[in-house]
Amino acid sequence: THSPTHKVKMAYTEDTKWRNRSTFLEGREQVASFLKQKWDREHNYRLIKELWAYSERRIAVRFAYEYQNEQQQQQDDVENKDK
Repeated sequence: THSPTHKVKMAYTEDTKWRNRSTFLEGREQVASFLKQKWDREHNYRLIKELWAYSERRIAVRFAYEYQNEQQQQQDDVENKDK
């Protein structure tokens, strides 16, 4: 059985490029590592994705998500990502 991180990373190309605030990631393995660390500290994660724009080679997506931290406190966040 594959982990959730493995399943999600397979949705991206091997040469994918991500930006998460000041963190820049390149490649599927960096994305998987980033997500594992994120999900280890964020529980009951809920993700909403909204397609903003796309062209032949790029897409822009808005992410809004909620989670509980280790103290079970609710957290909300919104990000914009270019892929």
